[in-house]
Amino acid sequence: MGVLGLSGAISLFVMVQGMSYYTLHITSVFYYIIINLAAIISTYTLVKYQINKYAGDPTMEKKSGNQSKYLGVLTIAPAIGYILAQSVQETIVLKHVFSLIVVYFFAIFLAYAAAKFLHRYFFMRANMDYVNYQPYSNKEKKKLMKQGLEIK
Repeated sequence: MGVLGLSGAISLFVMVQGMSYYTLHITSVFYYIIINLAAIISTYTLVKYQINKYAGDPTMEKKSGNQSKYLGVLTIAPAIGYILAQSVQETIVLKHVFSLIVVYFFAIFLAYAAAKFLHRYFFMRANMDYVNYQPYSNKEKKKLMKQGLEIK
């Protein structure tokens, strides 16, 4: 997953550059500097987030956040995307700009997937003693619970 995310993110960033140049005819150097800086900063932020996420003690349980907090946004996003796509369908330039923005955000999503899964792979490779391939038996669970480890 990480390698696919990395290759997808790189190819989509290149595609954003090509769409900007060939379909929108943007030749401003300042535009390309801003787009590339935004891509580099967002990728750095995503990688830094993954490093900080796994920086603590891997044996301690982490509290999970409220994942249903963004459920409303996830529910309404396809409808808003459809309404926006129908409203910009008449103007050619606005349609290309809208598709450029969608491709750019998909590239950032793939960069997030690459950072998450590649960092997980390298973390597991470096800390093989924390990796468990099989579920614990009941005896092992009781023994670990006596030692103070909470198993979910």
